[in-house]
Amino acid sequence: MKIILSTLLMVGALAAAGGALAQKAPGAPLSETSLTIDPNFGQKILNAESAGIGYRESGNPLVVTKAGQLLAETGVTCDVKDAALITDSRKGTTYEVACRDDFGWMVNKTPAGLTAYDCIAIQASAKGAPKGLGKGTMATCRLRANVGNMAGPQALVKKVGAKCTVSDATYLGGGGAPPIARYEVACKEGGGFVIDKPQPKSQARLLAAACSADPNSRLPCTLHDKKS
Repeated sequence: MKIILSTLLMVGALAAAGGALAQKAPGAPLSETSLTIDPNFGQKILNAESAGIGYRESGNPLVVTKAGQLLAETGVTCDVKDAALITDSRKGTTYEVACRDDFGWMVNKTPAGLTAYDCIAIQASAKGAPKGLGKGTMATCRLRANVGNMAGPQALVKKVGAKCTVSDATYLGGGGAPPIARYEVACKEGGGFVIDKPQPKSQARLLAAACSADPNSRLPCTLHDKKS
């Protein structure tokens, strides 16, 4: 199935205003697809039952196996390192999954279908959530292996042949036909890249372009700007 920014409804969802993704997409799409951002993405991952501080407890071997199988159904290739069950009810089942040397994911199955979101995208949405919504109410990735994990973005820069030790990364948006997910990565060596990654089962190409420290550039380094 195509994984797009559509629906990730979890038990105990809280109402919130739109405009959750504060990151502004670059003016010039790298891929042959147009870029769209679901303004309600942050609202769709709000979950009171996942509230809490600290790391999420790992699931038992059966949970890890089931989570990996469900994620594989979405088309995500993952060497499962760890997983946890977040919600399980008639309304849906949600797992957090940690993959070795790659992105972490949340996968959700409801009667309406199957969806998956990587942890970088979820983190970006949490940061852009409306004021008044504490981080504790966000269904963020909290498995120890996923917190602060830059292995996914590092794998991307390796695939595009860029010389970059990733120090930070953020999600800029996704969509299109064929669908892509767009990320900005900052490099310890300086500068950064904007990368279009095909979403699972998508025929889009993996493309990258160097971004600029100039805020007036068509591809500004927003992560660099935040640190300066």
